[in-house]
Amino acid sequence: MTQARSPFRRSARAGFTLVELLTVMTVIAILAAILLPAINAVMNTVRQSTLLTEIDQLALAMEEYKNQYGEYPPTLLEVQTGANVNTATDFSSPEASLNEERLRRHISRAFPRFIASDFKIYPKGNKELDLRSLDPAETLVFFLGGMPINAGPTKSVEGFSADLSDPFIGSNANHSNAPSGDRPQRTTPLFDFASSRMTDVDGDGFWEYCPEGMDGVPYVYFRGGQYTYGTDTNAARQPAFYKRANNNFAVPYSHFVVGGNNRKPPTEVQKDNWVNPDSFQIICCGKDLRYGVDKDRGRVYPGFLTDHMEPDYDNYANFATSQLGDNTNVTQDISR
Repeated sequence: MTQARSPFRRSARAGFTLVELLTVMTVIAILAAILLPAINAVMNTVRQSTLLTEIDQLALAMEEYKNQYGEYPPTLLEVQTGANVNTATDFSSPEASLNEERLRRHISRAFPRFIASDFKIYPKGNKELDLRSLDPAETLVFFLGGMPINAGPTKSVEGFSADLSDPFIGSNANHSNAPSGDRPQRTTPLFDFASSRMTDVDGDGFWEYCPEGMDGVPYVYFRGGQYTYGTDTNAARQPAFYKRANNNFAVPYSHFVVGGNNRKPPTEVQKDNWVNPDSFQIICCGKDLRYGVDKDRGRVYPGFLTDHMEPDYDNYANFATSQLGDNTNVTQDISR
């Protein structure tokens, strides 16, 4: 006889008990705690590799510039008037005068057919810029990329005019002071700058170029033999610098500094005391978005000075294969 199915019999259980849910959640939390550091480490390694690869590509482009034009671009200093940086029309400061001297010397060699009566240049559109306002971040983009294009949302560069008697004019410059005639024939930019990472921090019309994920804090360039300025005494000698904000300065690195509280960089005559004395330094801040604190005192690599160089530890540069702090005894005090 077939037994009748009771209407009160419980159906098979379809859910989880509270204890089972808590157990699963605990296991997931433990796995996340184990895996997340490893995932973050992998992501940091990929990011570092990408960043170092781009720095290498910028360095190769700079070598190609030297091959084509005979020498590296000059180190150009911040032009400051009062609280403004690179926005003043008064170029009578010592920094602007030194920029003028370095530009004349470089242009006479790199573009010997160009007669520079002044330093005005005319990019595409109705603009007039002054080369003396270039700073160590903008120098990198200008000489590797050529004339800036800033027309509405467009952020780009278009090389120099192929007419080397007048290289610093855009393809369709229509400023009232610009030489007449279109310049469609252009040199090819030596580096492929991503438009999304080009910025004009100081609003002077020249582009800076930021590493991926570091908006507003660009790569910085210094040329060997021009790592300092001022008279060659310990009290007056200053490292070249790029100012991003108060207490955020990029300066070139040397192998030691002159002792005492001032800790000035070595002289240019003692060039072997500098990192990359015969070429250049390209510097990138780390994830803290800070190059370093002090613009007046020298910075040492390898062997940081711990009292003012902590922000430098996660910086990157074309002379290091990883973060600067990875290759450095950070407690060592190298001064003479």
